[in-house]
Amino acid sequence: MNSIEFAKEIVNEVNKKVKRVYWTNEEIDKYFARRSAKEKIDDGKTGFMNPCLDLTLVLHISFHLIILNMIWLLKSIYQLKILILINQIVYLKILIL
Repeated sequence: MNSIEFAKEIVNEVNKKVKRVYWTNEEIDKYFARRSAKEKIDDGKTGFMNPCLDLTLVLHISFHLIILNMIWLLKSIYQLKILILINQIVYLKILIL
């Protein structure tokens, strides 16, 4: 998957979870730029304006969390490979003795 496809997948997931709705002026005053990305995802709605800063925050946080999870996974795989290598070295030393 290339980076454009990856970004499209994130946008598609956010679009499934967060619907864009037209807010009244009162709702804009109450909610716009006053909620966290988690609150917007939990609510399932965000105000619709172009460009929409509220929705952009959700996309940014989603992308950031996916990248962090990928980094954690890569680190875990790397650490596992190191542990396997150490285990093999120890096993070989035992065989040699």
